[in-house]
Amino acid sequence: KALALYNGMLATAIGENDYQLVDSKIVSSRTKLIAGCSTTFRQEWEIPFNVANSRSADFDNASGGMPHFRQMRSKGLYRLAKGENWKAVALPFKSAHAGAPALVYIGILPSGTARDFASALTPEFLTEIRAALAEAKPQETLVELPRMELQVLPYDMRDSLRKLGLKALFDSNTSDFTPLTPEKIHLGAFIHSCTLSLAESKDTPKADDALDYAPEYISFSRPYIWLIADLATDTPIEFIGLVEEM
Repeated sequence: KALALYNGMLATAIGENDYQLVDSKIVSSRTKLIAGCSTTFRQEWEIPFNVANSRSADFDNASGGMPHFRQMRSKGLYRLAKGENWKAVALPFKSAHAGAPALVYIGILPSGTARDFASALTPEFLTEIRAALAEAKPQETLVELPRMELQVLPYDMRDSLRKLGLKALFDSNTSDFTPLTPEKIHLGAFIHSCTLSLAESKDTPKADDALDYAPEYISFSRPYIWLIADLATDTPIEFIGLVEEM
């Protein structure tokens, strides 16, 4: 009964009916305490991606395949920056409410392999790219971006947290959750789930016949790195990922 209640609350929070975040493979009848984190990101683009401009295109997979994918296309004043071995663009989202961080989607297209670039992407290097975008003057650019509906399935983070040093929480001898409960209990699971939607804009007008005529152009039709962040500060980074296959 407690497990059904827990799943129900999380399903309501992310807007997915009957969403089973936790099941009997993760917890058992002996589990007394679980923690969960569910993140959902669905935000409108500041410069619309018109659904009428989307098309089927080929993606140059890291494994050598060329599968079709749904490619969104938009032309507008975007911040574009270039480095020795990379090119990046910042696509702004509409602010959720007054005073909210001005989040942007940053797409980084390396000149070499995306995996090698990602392995060299230190915090200092990432700050350098973000600073270059923040300082760049917006210019008319045609952007081609894969439509992305991403859902990270429920994942128990106990092993990851233990490696970070948080071991006492999961040990029945060392855990201490007073004054939450006088009973001697430990954390039986720490579950994380993520839902991300990067799709075309709602209520977009007819197709733009002059879409291809833009001074600048960037197409994410091969492996790339992406993140969602606030250019005004070094943090936060809401999401970060590497796209190698489509």
